[in-house]
Amino acid sequence: MHHHKSKNPSKMSGRRNGKDSITVEIMPHCLLRWLGGGSFLDIWLSAGTSKAAFYSCIYKYIDAILDSVALAFKFPNTAKESHMLKSALWPCDLLPYA
Repeated sequence: MHHHKSKNPSKMSGRRNGKDSITVEIMPHCLLRWLGGGSFLDIWLSAGTSKAAFYSCIYKYIDAILDSVALAFKFPNTAKESHMLKSALWPCDLLPYA
């Protein structure tokens, strides 16, 4: 029997638990299902992750979004910007009627 060390973490994960590592396609799947109200158990059944891998995936993906300059939320600084934001949100019923 030959023992060798693999430098590929996904191969090592498969050797430890018999499952492949989490792919980049599974990460947004887990996040979107979770943000949409899915429970860990519900998502675990479809993604086949461990509890630790699931929450690690969620936190890594959210951190990546929050660290993105392109996705950063910008609060209005002037009355004009505030009015433009209100006008953009009003037709979508995202603001209460006033």
